[in-house]
Amino acid sequence: MILSNIQAIILFIYFFTIFLNLFLAFFIFFKNKKSRVNQIFFLFSISISLWIITLFLFYNFTSGKVVLILGRLNFIFAEILVVFLFLFSNIFPRIKFRLGLYARLLILIESITISIITGLTDLIDKNEIIEGLSRITEYGELYILFILHFLSYTIIGIGILFWKLRNYKDIEKAQIKFVLLGIFFGIVFGSMTNIIIPYVFGNYDIQNFGPVATIILIIFIVYAILKHHLFNIKVVTVELLTGATWMILGIQIIKSNSVGEIIFQSGLFLVFSFLSYFLIRGILKEEHLARQQYEMVATVSHQLRTPLTPVVGLASMIAEGDYKEGTEEKKEAESRILIAAQRLRNVINDFLEMFELEGDRKRTVQQVDVVDTIKAAMENVKQNYQSKKHYLKFKNPKKIAPKIVGEQRLLVQAITNLLDNAEKYTEKGGTTITLEPKNHRFLIRITDTGIGLDNHDKQRLFEKFYRSEAARKIRPDGSGLGLPIVKKILEDHGAKITAESSGRDKGTIFTIDFRKI
Repeated sequence: MILSNIQAIILFIYFFTIFLNLFLAFFIFFKNKKSRVNQIFFLFSISISLWIITLFLFYNFTSGKVVLILGRLNFIFAEILVVFLFLFSNIFPRIKFRLGLYARLLILIESITISIITGLTDLIDKNEIIEGLSRITEYGELYILFILHFLSYTIIGIGILFWKLRNYKDIEKAQIKFVLLGIFFGIVFGSMTNIIIPYVFGNYDIQNFGPVATIILIIFIVYAILKHHLFNIKVVTVELLTGATWMILGIQIIKSNSVGEIIFQSGLFLVFSFLSYFLIRGILKEEHLARQQYEMVATVSHQLRTPLTPVVGLASMIAEGDYKEGTEEKKEAESRILIAAQRLRNVINDFLEMFELEGDRKRTVQQVDVVDTIKAAMENVKQNYQSKKHYLKFKNPKKIAPKIVGEQRLLVQAITNLLDNAEKYTEKGGTTITLEPKNHRFLIRITDTGIGLDNHDKQRLFEKFYRSEAARKIRPDGSGLGLPIVKKILEDHGAKITAESSGRDKGTIFTIDFRKI
């Protein structure tokens, strides 16, 4: 009876870890399919699931040849998942150490080579001896190569995360802490069950409990990706209750005494999983909206308070007679008041513009000439470009003259904002606007030679209030609403905007994809 209970527990561990890994992998992936972080996490989770599946089959087949193949596949998937863990560490929460082409090729060649050695030779996994329910691995001469591969990628990945922990702040720092905690507990537990105890003490039964390490690791990483929403007690409570219910229902399936009972319990499990998914997703959406509202209030108060401080302070000093009439000090104080007041006006205008665009408003649409719109936007920023000696060019190689239905004032504003941004964040060079036909559509490309974007910036560029570190250094007074306003205007006109860049200090290309009338 004790043996059957242990088998039931082991079976549930495999079942639950495979289900949880796949569920979270697809949940995170479909949350944002374009995110590099989400893509790498998805591949990491899939490789973990394949590792667990081969481990389960490894302990349940009795053919010596099949068990040897499964044992070697298990090593291969372990080699692959640790590479994805390293890649995830490099790009999460954003890239800091960019891997060059040669580095990526080296990782690919090394990973393929060690996988081939593992799968086609006996140099790492020499043989698998079947003794009842146990499997004893005879390690090959190059087993140490697997250990070095596993530990090297793990240690380097952890080292990168520790470096980021010291240099990142606020939410990103909290995210990295969760990933590090997950890696620490997961790797320690997994190394003990699947490497150290079997290799040093010869106890291979303990490997059945290795998949538990993946639960620890995956849950911590998922929390980190979701911006550590576990601090919301509502989310924590629901997720803990959901997890506990999953475990109870899973045990009920294993303990079923008939086919009918197994079908009933499995159906109950699937229905509960379906309902709990939508419940948790709804709570996460609610929490995301609450976080956005909090960030908006915090940002608005900061953006308004910052320019008001010098206005009130300097105006008070002038009123109290601290500056003598006609002196340079008074002129400088008045100039600073004017600059701060203009900044305050710009911030308020951005907020009001965003509120107006997102609210119910009467739209006055007409046929808009795109070439005229571009030229009007160029005229708006012409003086600023000339004062900085930047070029501003318009190219229309196919001489197309597209027209759209919309509000010309808003379209001029959207393109003006993009050109204004390009000028502000460009030290040398300038901006080129290109009009191109594309099937039944046309594209407006705005190419600058400015500060460029890293992968983290590209993912968040059009979020409200988001400003990159490089942008804040150059223009600390921005509202973080300029690009979200542009995106909203263009979407209201049936257009899509995307941003591409080869990296920091390599310029940016904004592409607006319009449909012609």
